[in-house]
Amino acid sequence: MTNSPTGIIESPLLIRRHPSVRGTTLVEVLAILAILVALLGMIVPSLARLRVMARQVGSLSNVRQHAAIFHLYGADHAGFFPFLTDPAAEFTVIRSGTVWAYVRYFDISLYWSLALAGAYYEGDFRSPSFLSSADRAISNSYIMNWINEYVYSNCCIADPKYWRPETRMGDRSQWRAVGFAEVTHPPKKGMLIDYTALGRSFWHDSLSPTPVGFIDGSARAIPENEFLPWYRDGNGDPAGNAFSRGFPVMHTIGGVHGRDVR
Repeated sequence: MTNSPTGIIESPLLIRRHPSVRGTTLVEVLAILAILVALLGMIVPSLARLRVMARQVGSLSNVRQHAAIFHLYGADHAGFFPFLTDPAAEFTVIRSGTVWAYVRYFDISLYWSLALAGAYYEGDFRSPSFLSSADRAISNSYIMNWINEYVYSNCCIADPKYWRPETRMGDRSQWRAVGFAEVTHPPKKGMLIDYTALGRSFWHDSLSPTPVGFIDGSARAIPENEFLPWYRDGNGDPAGNAFSRGFPVMHTIGGVHGRDVR
């Protein structure tokens, strides 16, 4: 016990000694920053992959739903795929309520939602289910023009011989309704493809797989290198159309007798 100058008795046990405080050095700050940068480098790609996966899940759900609608159409129309344009006409008028569009024969691949909305989608041709999750900016511009981003295979509205160079006639005589029963490989032949995702994969060097709805009703995301070779000349429509060059699923060699994936 000691006497303090103020007269208060202080106990040695109550006297606290404070250690000296050392500041953080520049080297330690830089080390912490380097660790944070390394962690971000691992986290950001993972978040990007999760975002791509979420988009794929949404698109796969959409194409699966539309494939089911196509089967309903087939049940209502003697087993045929949606046959919505006139092969003998230069244009077919496609309507949904008060909205209409002039459509060339093969371009129904983009406008099928407008044609089927009244009977199978409660008249809602602007349903979000017609929009790809791959790029919302593109999607918004498409919906303003009533164009569907889940593109309908042109193989479903032309004879299988039309999709082989050695048997294509070069005129419209092979443009016709095609039946589900004509399909040789339903789990391997696509009926719908996410065109926006396909465009990102082919033209922007994206490694993201492309959602495809198959004729058996399944839906899978297909990497670019898993598509089989397709008919490079596309539709060959002398009047011109949106797909004068070939794309997978859209222009399968052998049409509904062929396969898009192994």
